[in-house]
Amino acid sequence: MIEFAILKAFCQSKTNYQKYSKVINLKYLKENFIFLHKIYNVINLIYGKYDKSSITQEELEAYYISSYPVLKDQDRRELTNLLSRIFSTTVDESILASTLESHRMRSSAADIAAIAMAVDEGK
Repeated sequence: MIEFAILKAFCQSKTNYQKYSKVINLKYLKENFIFLHKIYNVINLIYGKYDKSSITQEELEAYYISSYPVLKDQDRRELTNLLSRIFSTTVDESILASTLESHRMRSSAADIAAIAMAVDEGK
């Protein structure tokens, strides 16, 4: 999944995060991938609050749980599984820009589809 690769790249390098975080369509992420949106928010919090050059899976999970402490057991299991999938994703730095462009195009297509549905419904 494209967003997994992007989040992993952001965790691997604060430089990647600083350089590319503005490309992420947060509205699209929030509407379609709420867990990924929350993970993005935690990454943003960590880099904004602490002097870190990267984030490990364990750190991200711990900060997520402290940021969203009212998690059900099922949600914690899903979080652990999701983070494992993100951190096992292969990220090729040489194609990160094209990966971000794919995210931008996909999120733009979703926005257009939502507008078309609203027009179809007479809104």
